[in-house]
Order: sequence, then structure tokens, then C-alpha cells
Amino acid sequence: MHEIYYTQSDLLKMGFSKKIIEELLSEPVLKRNPYYLSGPPMKLFLKEEVETAKSSIQFKEHMHEFEQRRKSANKAVETKKNLLMKEINEKIARIDVVKVNHVHSKALLEKELWESRYDNYVFNSSSANKETQACWVVNYIRHNLTGYDRVLYGAKGKVGIKDAYKLYRSAVLDEIAKVYPEYTKECQRQKSDHSI
Repeated sequence: MHEIYYTQSDLLKMGFSKKIIEELLSEPVLKRNPYYLSGPPMKLFLKEEVETAKSSIQFKEHMHEFEQRRKSANKAVETKKNLLMKEINEKIARIDVVKVNHVHSKALLEKELWESRYDNYVFNSSSANKETQACWVVNYIRHNLTGYDRVLYGAKGKVGIKDAYKLYRSAVLDEIAKVYPEYTKECQRQKSDHSI
């Protein structure tokens, strides 16, 4: 069967649109769907007729228009990405990390309050090892003593956010390390940890 027919999905992969299929090809042969018995029948098109249609002027014009639309769409995506990166770079130039006293104890207190928000549960942050505590402190600084959340919330859903997020996060961690040099090691660890 596959030797003489193309399926509709084959045609769509070749660049045919449903409209062009209707305009250039005969009615398809309908065959029971072998993958989903309760699904709609498969539409099969003669390969010979498809190859003839592909060499037609109408199909070539369609493919040219399709390619132009694809290029325009890619250009629009690239423009949006560039605009977001420009915006993020402007935000990076204005990163401000607030310096506070006793940041370690403040961060651990907030962690305890957050973890103990459920009734009858007391979380003791001081029992964690130094590395874990350093992680909590850097997270506290990032979320409470910079504009990190506000900037990323403003960029949420924009084209290119994944790359912009990495760039901005890395820059914020660099600034935290400058203001709180005792947490440089943890900032570097978080920069290299892509799972966070």
C-alpha cells in the first residue's frame, strides 16, 4: 500500500497545505485507520499524482509563499528575542543589591517561617549544614534584596525568556557576590547549577 500511496501527514510534511491538497489532488482513498480503530479513516493519495502536483506551477508558488512566510516569522521571532535581550541588558546595568546587617540570621528566620507555615510543624534552619544555609541566604538576597523577581515577572512569557533568564540570573548572582563576598562560592555554585 505504501508503495503507491502517500498519507495526508506525508503530504503535510512535504509542504502541502490542506487547501493545496484539495485544489491539486483527486479525492483520497479512505482506509480504516490501523493505529486507532475508532479514529477517522486514513486519507491516501496516489504517489504518481502527488509527484505531478509537486512539479506544477501552483505548488511551486505555494512553496515560495510558504518559505517567505516562514522567513518572516523567523525574523519576527529574532526581533522579539533581540528586544528582550536589550531590555535585560539594560536591567543588568541597573542591578542593585541591598546590603543589610545580619543577613544570615534574617535569611534563616525567613526560611523557618516559610517551612513552619503549617500548623504543628516547627522547622529548625540552624540544624542544616553550612552549604545548605549559604544556599538559603543567597536565595533570600536574590528574592528580597534585589529587583530579581520584579524584572523576571515583567519578562514572563516573552520570546527568548529562557536565554534572558539565564543571563539575568547569572548577573544578579555576580552582583550578590560583590556585595556579600562571603557568599561568592555559593553564587558561583548556583551559576553553574542549571537545575535551579
